Amino acid sequence: MIVGGYAVAFGFEKHTLHAEKFSDKKNILKFGVEPVRVDLLNDIDGVDFAEIENRAVRGKYGDILTRFIGKTDLITNKKSSGRLQDLADLEKLQE
Repeated sequence: MIVGGYAVAFGFEKHTLHAEKFSDKKNILKFGVEPVRVDLLNDIDGVDFAEIENRAVRGKYGDILTRFIGKTDLITNKKSSGRLQDLADLEKLQE
């Protein structure tokens, strides 16, 4: 979870985010500007969060400790999405 100064750096205000935005799995909440943009997703293709949560890999994003999707689950996700970029990523993951 990103909070505090990092959230402020993206121009995120607590009053602009409402719970109903998370109820539709098709919603993608985006804040920031590329290349420093964060996309909040409540669903991804091919995997179920409850099943993959225990296989998450701990690591750092900059100085922040966080968890990342495991490689096997990421490969499953990339295969399921079918997007061109995900298929290109898949090739690199399977090298």
